Amino acid sequence: MSPGALGRAAFSRLLGMKASQKRWLKVLFDAASLTFALHLALILSTESVAHVAGWPIWGATAAVVATAVLVFMNGRLYGSMGAERDVDILRVSGLGALISSVLLLAMSALMPMSLPLGAAVIYLALAVCLTGGVRVVVRAMFCDHQVRAKERVLIYGAGDAGRQLLAALRERGEHAPVGFLDDDTLLHGARIGGLEVFNPADIAHAADVTQADAVFLALPSATRARRKRILDLLEPYDLRVQTVPDIHDILSGHAPISQIHAVKAEDLLGRDPIAPDPALMAATIRGRSVMVTGAGGSIGSELCRQILKLGPARLVMLDQSEFALYEIERALRSRNVDCELVAKLGSVSDASRVATLLARFGVNTVFHCAAYKHVPLVENNVIAAVRNNTLGTLALAREAIAAGVTSFILVSTDKAVRPSSVMGATKRLAELTCHALSATQDTTRFTVVRFGNVLDSSGSVLPLFRQQVEQGGPVTVTHPDVTRYFMTLGEAAQLVIQASALSDGEGVYVLDMGEPIKVVDLAFRMVRLAGLRPYLADSMTTGDIRIEFSGLRDGEKLHEELLIGASASPTRHPRILSEAAVAPDWTAMQALLARIEAACEAGDAGGMVKLLADEAIGYDPDALSGPAVVKLEPRASTRSRTGRKGARSAE
Repeated sequence: MSPGALGRAAFSRLLGMKASQKRWLKVLFDAASLTFALHLALILSTESVAHVAGWPIWGATAAVVATAVLVFMNGRLYGSMGAERDVDILRVSGLGALISSVLLLAMSALMPMSLPLGAAVIYLALAVCLTGGVRVVVRAMFCDHQVRAKERVLIYGAGDAGRQLLAALRERGEHAPVGFLDDDTLLHGARIGGLEVFNPADIAHAADVTQADAVFLALPSATRARRKRILDLLEPYDLRVQTVPDIHDILSGHAPISQIHAVKAEDLLGRDPIAPDPALMAATIRGRSVMVTGAGGSIGSELCRQILKLGPARLVMLDQSEFALYEIERALRSRNVDCELVAKLGSVSDASRVATLLARFGVNTVFHCAAYKHVPLVENNVIAAVRNNTLGTLALAREAIAAGVTSFILVSTDKAVRPSSVMGATKRLAELTCHALSATQDTTRFTVVRFGNVLDSSGSVLPLFRQQVEQGGPVTVTHPDVTRYFMTLGEAAQLVIQASALSDGEGVYVLDMGEPIKVVDLAFRMVRLAGLRPYLADSMTTGDIRIEFSGLRDGEKLHEELLIGASASPTRHPRILSEAAVAPDWTAMQALLARIEAACEAGDAGGMVKLLADEAIGYDPDALSGPAVVKLEPRASTRSRTGRKGARSAE
């Protein structure tokens, strides 16, 4: 093996040592270097080696070395990150050498040995060179070697979190930090841990100088708005972007700062949540028996987590899926909360099962989330969707009234507004059923809460895009102009709970989801933040990940809407709006529901579609909505509608 290969092998072995082993190796190296520096200084100043035979000089050597090493320890020369800058290394090593040389002169005056002043001066110079100078040179020599073999990372944030992340990255050795980015102008040009701090406005220059492959955001306490601004800044460059956990997860011990993960979906929205109102959050939950249907789904499981924090007496979780129910029950029981947890298998369409559970567990509040929501799948399973989404809601609502349930909250969807899909039509019919039943009695207060897509929920485009990017593409978008409303799962669940407290049993509560987002822009952003270059299929440009348009699927709109009427009124919560709704006549609604139930029993999918096209529901299977009028006071936007013919598969 050549000397170069031997050197590389030895260096790789050093890098693979444990942190504690590396620290002891540094201590031994310094002890040997200081001993050598002292004795070489004596030889050079006295031109003799006679001192080696005297025991006083060895006692002095031990004291001098121990003193210097203690100074080095205090100066963090042996920490996993070491001193922050080259100048700090030289400062600490110089201080240790100076203090130990002064000690050497003091011992020379007090002990039976005589040392010339020149020996102390020479020792001081040699000690600084051998302990500090060698560190600086080694770091300069081998830094590039380390970096070339690993992903080169810029750390955004040069504060405590950034420095801890630097230490963790160097400790683990999986990435090679090459620099910092920080908004603080006082830090620009400085060096931290041997790495330069760059101005984020000069990201192109920083990426070019450092040849960085990725940026890690060490900003655990940054707001989502700030994170979005940073992502907007980084997006145009071929840099993979990842981030450390939120400050709440770090402080609670749920995640270490070194746990790097992909940018969260909510960071792409850039909308900071509003702190929930404690009174609204607890009003329909604290001390009560609460049931969540569809408890294993995305919204249902998050509602369960949020409800559990609010002190219910009992939480009844109902779901058809055994695995989903098992997962949410296991997750909640691990929290060791003082609440009775009840996990029950069953369908909301099973009236006797629902009646038994409501009565047995004395349910006061029902959050009804159980529904089939995947638009194209529901288009091909009309009967099953109507049974579950519409007749299931009817059965549950009737039994809730009979059991004396105080609050019934229906979780609805923007697809129920002027529906073009079977899924939207079934949810709109569920809304109308709740309105009609509400008008017939005073026992149960019905609340309908409507909102759009939830980020990272099952069926959301974001997990699909993320998976497609990881697989190398293509990333599929239905249409270049399609837009959707998006909200985070946690915010949606909290707003649903608060809306239940605001309700007077009439109308629909609409969650303010901000502005709709163009889905193709979201796809491009996901690819760029993975450090890859997106390009459109059939375009003249090339890149790493192809974006393809697959065409709108059956039942899908270009643009979803949140309001059926022209406007909505504000409530006491700034992100919950109220839309007036006229309750349909229960007699007429019963007749329509009876015909729908008969079509289900007959398995007549075609007849069911005709029934869903009832004027009261507003279902138009041939509608492709363009921008429609949506007025969320006080702001407004205008939309128009166009038409489309779509095929439908018989069930």
